[in-house]
Amino acid sequence: MFKRAWEASFTVDNIVHAFVKPGIWPIDSEIIMSKIRKPILLPKTPDHDVKTPLTAKAIRKFTIRFQKSPSKERAEKASKALQILAAEKSIILHENYGLREALVLEQKKLKAVEFQAEKDRLQVLEDEAKERRKIQRAANALKKKEEEEVAGWSTEWVFG
Repeated sequence: MFKRAWEASFTVDNIVHAFVKPGIWPIDSEIIMSKIRKPILLPKTPDHDVKTPLTAKAIRKFTIRFQKSPSKERAEKASKALQILAAEKSIILHENYGLREALVLEQKKLKAVEFQAEKDRLQVLEDEAKERRKIQRAANALKKKEEEEVAGWSTEWVFG
């Protein structure tokens, strides 16, 4: 299959035509010059194609162009940019306020959780102290009872 395609395309006419079309042989300076000439630059876009500047860099460039050549269309673009940027600022301020409020609430919740944890820890310590006091009272009562029994035996043994 490749051999048939090679034989059909690799002919003397195709090879010669490959040099004739770009003007290489025979030399045709008009064809060569048309290939290397600079392209024609299009005029600058009219004001209605200018985008509304929304970044600081775009606004600086727009301001310079407007000062050189003010027009109603450019003034409308500037007005539109101001409206968009003012709306974005308002949204950002609202978001920041909401985020600050969320942080305050989160800190309050964290303090409440920490307070509850400390309260629980103190309750556990208090319960442990109560248990130790109960144990101590029981030990004291047992000791007192043993002392009374020992004292009772000794009086029985001596007087008995």
